[in-house]
Order: sequence, then structure tokens, then C-alpha cells
Amino acid sequence: MLRKQYLFILVSLIMLVTFLSGCIGGQFGSPSATKGDTVIKGRVVMPENNCYTGACDNPAITEGEPLPNANVILVGSSGKNLYTTTDCKGEYSISGAEDSCYILYANIQDTEMWVKKGIYPVEQDKINDAGEANYYTTAQVIIYEVAKQLFGDAVTCDIIGDLIPTEALLDAVKEALVDCRDAQQDGDVRKLATLVAKSIFGSPSGGGGGGGTTIIVGPTPTINPSPTPTTLYKITGTVYMRNEEGQMVPYDNSKGPIGLRLVKKVDSSKIEDIFTQDNGTFEFSPVPAGEYVIEVISVPEGFDITVLPKSKAATKAKATSDTVIEVVIVNADSPGNNFLLEPVKPETYKIQGRVLDKETDKGVNGVVVSLYKKDGTTLLKSVSTGPNGGFSFTRKAGKYVIKVDTYDTSVYTGGVDPEQRLVEVVNSDVAGQVFYLLKNPVYSIQGQVVVKGTTTGINGAKVTLYNTNWDTLANDTSEGNGQYRFENLVAGTYYLKVNQYPEAYKAVEPEVRTVNIVSDNITGQKFELVPQDAKTYFVDG
Repeated sequence: MLRKQYLFILVSLIMLVTFLSGCIGGQFGSPSATKGDTVIKGRVVMPENNCYTGACDNPAITEGEPLPNANVILVGSSGKNLYTTTDCKGEYSISGAEDSCYILYANIQDTEMWVKKGIYPVEQDKINDAGEANYYTTAQVIIYEVAKQLFGDAVTCDIIGDLIPTEALLDAVKEALVDCRDAQQDGDVRKLATLVAKSIFGSPSGGGGGGGTTIIVGPTPTINPSPTPTTLYKITGTVYMRNEEGQMVPYDNSKGPIGLRLVKKVDSSKIEDIFTQDNGTFEFSPVPAGEYVIEVISVPEGFDITVLPKSKAATKAKATSDTVIEVVIVNADSPGNNFLLEPVKPETYKIQGRVLDKETDKGVNGVVVSLYKKDGTTLLKSVSTGPNGGFSFTRKAGKYVIKVDTYDTSVYTGGVDPEQRLVEVVNSDVAGQVFYLLKNPVYSIQGQVVVKGTTTGINGAKVTLYNTNWDTLANDTSEGNGQYRFENLVAGTYYLKVNQYPEAYKAVEPEVRTVNIVSDNITGQKFELVPQDAKTYFVDG
């Protein structure tokens, strides 16, 4: 009986342990990777979610917001890439990793904005939690990419996590991501990353952080003793650009540094890659005597660079069409290897149209047509129409507003149709921008000045036409039959009054006539003048 009780207790304990192991492993642990399958998982985080929607809460994130539906590329050190996407929590998981080091690149779909992270070491046959990819890790990868360009294969993926960005670089990267821009393309970011890279890799033992890890850029070359020391020289120059006054001044790297490469002329083998300093200068040194070529390997987007000839002072020279400089060093330094950086001149296109008389469909000469920025208020240029009513503007691609600003309002009282036109110039001329000038219908008022009680017209009576503000619009003097007339009147309300008449008459009836023009000419507006000798009778009621 006792043995049965012990057996029951033992079985119960085994079941309890099995149950608890299942709960803990299922709820709080991570499943083990199967043999031969290496998994990398992590989270992609943005400083703010200004650039996307659809994010879910993720308590595991220490700072920022999860980046959902991001395309994730893991670039392996052997060149093999892995691909996946993040979920609404910004999390991803991908299997099949074979390399020990990867660089993560995650971007919002349909954008050029990237979050980056170096992942090392990746342990085989395990689930590797890479943690957060955020603006800090993005700054680390940018430093690595700049250093890779400067120092080549001596810079390897495994040191990314040891790189320590400066506060200024972190702020610049964070600002770019918050503004939905690619930090790698930001001029300030590239400049700051270059400074950090040079400070770290400029000597064989640059401090990379991470507990004092020493980063060896490459083996120090062994120079065999020579009875005659080799003389070394400098190749220097300056990149210029034009200021607002059109004067050439040293380029200040405001759009990002210029990348330059020195190669041997004989076989195009690379000697050194450098960037311009903040005063536009550059220097290749030390360089032995020989023939070389300076090549431009990177310029800011939207700019072209050409060579300035050495025959004149740099600020007075005219740029050539060359983009490389050949240098021959015999027994002296080679200064004055200068370039000119200029914005790419955009292609221009014509915007053409006509101003027509709506009734006749003929062009109207001398009309002032203006071109504005798309806001409709910033004037760019005004032109006058020719004899056929035509006008033309030459502009680069963009959106613009065209308006008819000045025309003969005494003739075209009905205004302009349309009031303005929005034009988008893409990659070709834009024609057919037609405006019509409208003439409102005009009417006349006719009447007669007669002797009171008769149909006899009175010659020489002055009749005045007023608007409703009693501003004089026109005067007319009655003819022999007493007729008067006013023409070219638009619809509206007018007042008529006889202000002067012959001395033989002493009064006019009525004193004022109110006339409303709606859609027809007005006739029969009669005034009666009372003769001086007319008697007045009073009837005693």
C-alpha cells in the first residue's frame, strides 16, 4: 500500500514538472532553432511615426515608435542577402542565416528612407535576438559606410556595434528620420559621419568604444631600407562655386563634401580617396613623382563639377568641359588643381497661349498677361500680347498660374474667362492656354423735352445722366424736336435730370426720373417745361 502511495506521488510530480515546463517554455521562453537553421529576429524603430500608419503598441521598444510593414534586407558579409518584412509591432524574424555578420536595412515601402543596424555575432543553429534597429544604430552603420569608402576592405562589418556616434551626428540622423528623409543623403549627416570615421580610423588604433576595443585598420606596410630616400610631394586644389553675385568663392561643403580619387595614369590603380574640407580645399599626400589623374567620385545631388584651367587665377577662369585633372609630378608639389561646382541647369520649356475677343474670336493686342508661382501671388514675369493676341513664357518644369492682369475695361466690361489658369510643366512645351475677354450687353435711354401739355419739342435743354451715387455719367442737349439720348449703358439703375433749359420756361416736370435698365433699351423718358407766362389756378375746395 505504501509503495502504491509513493508511486502515485512520483507520477504526480513528473506530471506537474512537465506541465510547468510547457507553460514556461510556451509563454515566456523562445523556441529553440532546429539543427542547421539559424534565425535572426529583432525590432525596427523610428523616432516618431510621422511617415507611416498602421503601427501597433510594442512594450518591448525602449524609445520611439515601431516601424510596421517595412521591407527588411539583411546583407551578409559573404554577399548573401535575406529578405522579410516587419509586422505592425515593427518586429521581424528570418531564418536561413549563414554568415556571422549582417547589416540590416529597413525602409518604409515606396520610400527611400532607411533604418540600419549592424548585427554581430550571429551564432549558428540558434535564434539570435538582434534587438532594436533605430536612429542610433543607423548612425553607426553610416559611420561604417563612410569609413568603408575611405579605408576600403580594412573596415569590416563586425566592428559596427563598437562605433560610437557623436551627439551632433545622432541629432542630425534623428532629425532626418523625423522629417521622413533618408539620413544617408543628408549633407550634415555625411559630413559629421566623415569626421567621426576619420577620428576613429585615422590611426591604426582608433578608439571604437565597446569597452576599449582596438580597431586595426590594416597592417603597417614594411618599407625596405633604401640608400636613396624617395622624395614625396603634395597634390592640392580647391573646389569653387558661384555666390549670389556670380563671383567664384571656395565651396563650403554646405551641400555635402565632394569625393575625389587619385589614380595612377598608367593603369588607373587607386592611390587614395578623400573629401573636400569645409573651405573647399583638398590634398593628396604624400605622393611620389609620377603621372596621376584626379577623378571626381561624388558630388551633391543636382550639381555638376568641371575643371578650372590653371592658366588663370581660379576666380577669373572659365570652366572647361573636362571632369578629370591630369597631374605630372617631376620634382615639385602640384598646387592649383581646381574644380567648379555648379547647379545642374534645368531644361526649360515654353508656356504659350492667346487672349481672344469672345464675340469675334480674334486676338486682342496689348493685353498684359502675367505668370505667377503656383501660389498665384508671387509674380515671375509679365508680357504683352502681340497683334494676334499671343503670349509666351519660358520656364523650367513646375506648376504655375497664368492671369490676364491688364486690358481695356472700357471695351471689355464683362471681365476675363477664365480668371486664371493653373499650368503644370513636366517635360515638354505647354500650349493652348486661351483667355477670353467679354463685352457685357449695352443699352440706351431715349426721351424728349416738350412744352407742358403739348407734344412740341424744346431745343437746347441740357439733360444729365447720373448713377445711384449721383455721380455725373454723361450730358446731352435736346435737339429741335426735343429728343435726347444716352448710349452704351450696362444694366442698372440711373437718374435723369434737366439741369438747364431756355429762359422762356420756368420749371420742369418731373424734376428727376429714375430709370432701371434690365435687358432692353429704355424709351419715352419725357420731361415737360412750364412756360414763363403760364398761369397758375387754384381751385378752392
